[in-house]
Parts: sequence; structure tokens; C-alpha cells
Amino acid sequence: MDNTLQMRKICVDARMIEHSGIGTYLRNLIPLLAERLRLSLIVSRVSLKTCPWLISYPLIFCEDPIYSVKEQIHLPCLIPWCDLFWSPHFNAPLFPIRAKKRLATIHDLYHLAFFSTLSLKKKLYAKVVISQAMRRADRVITASCFTLSEIEKFFPHERKKVSVIHCGVDAEHYSERIKKNEFSKRASLPQKYFLFVGNVKPHKNLSGLFRAFDLLAKEKKDVFLVIVGKDFETLLQALMRQFANIRDKVLWLNDVPHEDLPIIYHRSLALVFPSFYEGFGLPPLEAMASSCVVIASRIASIPEICEDAAFYVDPHDPLTIKDAMQRVLEGADLRKSLIEKGNKRVLQFSWKKSAEQHLALIEDLLHENSACS
Repeated sequence: MDNTLQMRKICVDARMIEHSGIGTYLRNLIPLLAERLRLSLIVSRVSLKTCPWLISYPLIFCEDPIYSVKEQIHLPCLIPWCDLFWSPHFNAPLFPIRAKKRLATIHDLYHLAFFSTLSLKKKLYAKVVISQAMRRADRVITASCFTLSEIEKFFPHERKKVSVIHCGVDAEHYSERIKKNEFSKRASLPQKYFLFVGNVKPHKNLSGLFRAFDLLAKEKKDVFLVIVGKDFETLLQALMRQFANIRDKVLWLNDVPHEDLPIIYHRSLALVFPSFYEGFGLPPLEAMASSCVVIASRIASIPEICEDAAFYVDPHDPLTIKDAMQRVLEGADLRKSLIEKGNKRVLQFSWKKSAEQHLALIEDLLHENSACS
């Protein structure tokens, strides 16, 4: 790695560092990249409450909402003169910025793949912002070969600038937390439960999971469903009205501390990940790192990431999800086999490896800049 990289000024839009998904991506990569790069970070002040370690970096504060017109107006003014600006999401600046090079990470193209399901406002935003992010970036990172294939479909002329770099998982964190067997949440976990970790976006297929669990609960009275995530209240209330008979069988854990996740995974019968669409999908790897069975959709990037270490289902058919849950519940040998396969598969993913690949790409991109100057 070229030592002159440390002299280059690199600005990162880290405003989503508190989020799941992209936030996990940023929280793990930034400290590793900062060992070799001179980073300044654009953040919101509220991020300092959950990520106090951010104060060790030069910070630029931006309080504009994500996906807003305000952020598009203000970001170009906030981004300093730099060698590289990295946007870890598709909401990259539309207007010129004071950066010699632009790097963008496009995690998925859900908004284009499910374009017909969006509101008019979201359609206009997605069409303009994603296409401009692809066009204006000098290089694009994506997290799976599946998303690369989606980019080839929607943006065939931009294919040459795209590189696939898988996300990672902190397997040591998960294994160490399991050894300590600590769980700080006051709410006790049920003895037998299936687990969902994610958000309320439609492609996560939470309603399909509820239909499957409703079928299972009619036969297995002592099994529960635990939901981990944020901002589920409105959706869960609607689902509870629809599936009133399982109201007492569903437990929602909001704002779960990162250190509690390994135990929640480990104690569950299985993570159920019934998504219709995923650009990568971190929860299955987190589950594998926690010696937890994975039940997942055979769609999009999931088979690429999980390979043979998951029990695959059709996300459009709740009965297949229910049958998978029942087989895992009743099959000790099946659980043992899937856990062993998961323990092996997760070793292929690490944030250190991902960071090294990001660094190599950034070095290459900045050398291009030097050659042209």
C-alpha cells in the first residue's frame, strides 16, 4: 500500500452511521480505513451520542434529512477541497463538489427493481439520484455479484467502473459475546423462539413471516417469534390486528444494543430471513457467526452469500416458510448440520478483508488522479 495515501484528503459522508445496514458498513470500515487514510467525516451531531469515538476524526456537521432537497443543496457547500469524496449510499451530491474524484457505494437497486411499487415522489427521486450517482462517480463499489448484475441491467454503460467488494462480519465479537452469555435487555427471551432481524421496508416481507408463524403457532403452542429492529410499532400494530391469535406469541425488541445481538441470535431456533430482495444481507452472516441456524429466501444475493449454509424457502409462499421453521424446530440433526456449515461459511467474510479491498480500490483511483494531473 502506497504510504502517500496518508497525505491525500478523503471526505466521507457518514451521516447514516447510526443506521442498520449502511451504518454497520460505516462503523466497521471507517476505523480500519483510517489506519491508512486521512479521513474527514460528514456526520449529524446526534451520531456522537451513539458513536462517541467519532470525535477522534475531523468532523463536518450536517443536520439535513437523508434523501432530502436540503441535503442536495447543502452538501456541495460542506464538502471541503479533497482528493476523494466517498458517498456510501446512492444519495450522492447531484451538483459539482470540491473533490477531484468521487467514489460511491451502491448496495442495491431496490428502488429501480420495484419501481412500480413506489410513490410518485420516490419514483422521481430514485430515477434522478441513482442514475446521477452512477454517472458522476469515478468508481462504484457494490456488495454482491447479484447487485452487479442489476447494475448491468439498469446501467450497462457504467459497468466498467463497478467493483464487487463483499461486506464483512465481526465473527470474534459474536463468538466472544456468546462465551460471556450476557444479555443486558430487561425483557427475558422466550425458551423457544424464531428470530427476525431487519427493518420494516416492504421487501423484508414481515407480513409473509407472520403468515408463516400464524400457521406454525396453530400446531406448536410453545414457540414464539422475536422481532429485532427499529420503528416497527405502526407495522406491528397492523399485523397484530390481522393476526390477533398470535398477539401473545410475538415479542418486539426495539433499539437492541449491538452487544446483545449475539446472544439473541444464539438462543433462537433460527433466524428467519424471508426477503423478496437483498443487495447483500448482513443478518444471515451475523447469525452464522453466532452459531444460529439460517432460514432464508432463495432469491437475489442471499444464495451467493449463504451458499449451502442456509435452509432456503420461497418468500412468496408462507407455507414453505412455515414448513422450514417446523423442520428446523423438530430436526436436531438438521440444526447441527446448518450451524456447522454456517460456522465455516462465515469465515469467508471479514471487515478486515473488506477494508483491504476498499483501500486497494481507493489507491488505484487516486493513482489515476495523479496520472492525469
